Amino acid sequence: MRYALKEKYPIETSDQLEKTAAYFDRYLSRFHPKERMEFATAIEKRATDLHVSLSYPWITNYSRPVLCKSSISPDFERNMDLRKHACLNKMIVVDSKEVKANDLIDKIKDSVTKQSSYTTVDAVFEFDKLAGLEYQWDKAILDPIMTVFGSLNNPKFDSEVIIGNLTENDLKKIAADKGEIEELKGMFQEHLIRKFIENPKKAIAALNPIEKEAFLKIVKK
Repeated sequence: MRYALKEKYPIETSDQLEKTAAYFDRYLSRFHPKERMEFATAIEKRATDLHVSLSYPWITNYSRPVLCKSSISPDFERNMDLRKHACLNKMIVVDSKEVKANDLIDKIKDSVTKQSSYTTVDAVFEFDKLAGLEYQWDKAILDPIMTVFGSLNNPKFDSEVIIGNLTENDLKKIAADKGEIEELKGMFQEHLIRKFIENPKKAIAALNPIEKEAFLKIVKK
C-alpha cells in the first residue's frame, strides 16, 4: 500500500489518490510546509503512474523542490519584500548579536544567484524562525517553500511549452483524461495513442506538422 504521508492517507488506487488529494486541498494549512512538500511529491508521482489528472496548483508548487524542478520563483523578490514590510524596524539576535531583520533579508536576496535554491530555502526557514514569522505563513506571507519555489499566480512558471501553448504538464493531464483520449482515438491510430499515454512529450515530438495541427484542434475544442 502506498501512502502520501507517514503511513497515512492512502494513494494506492486512483480513487484513493483523488480522495487524498481533495482532503489535503481542503486542509492544506493544517500541515507544515515540509509535510506539504512530502505529500505533494508523493501525490504527483502516483498521479503520473496511474495516469490520473489532478488540477491542484499546490501539488505543482510543493512538489517542485523534489521532482528536479528547483527553479527560483518569479515572485521570490516580492515574497521577500513582504517579509521586509512585516519586519520593519525589527531587530533579531543572531550569534548573540542584534542585527536588523531587513539587513538579513537583503543578504538572502543577494545570495540567491550565488547558491543553490535548497540553501536559500533553508535560510528563509531559519530567518522566519528567528524573526517569529512562522505564525504569519498562509496569512501575511508565504511559507519558505512557496517563497522560493512556488507561485500563486503561475504555478507552471518553469514548465516547458511543447506544442501550441501547452506545457508538458498540460500534455500529461490530457493523457490522463479518458474523455480527451477518446476524442484523440477518432483521429490517431491506436499505437500512437499508446505512445502518447506512455510519454506525451516524446509522442508529440514525433508527429508531423499536419498531425500536430490536428492534435491541437482536438484538445482545444
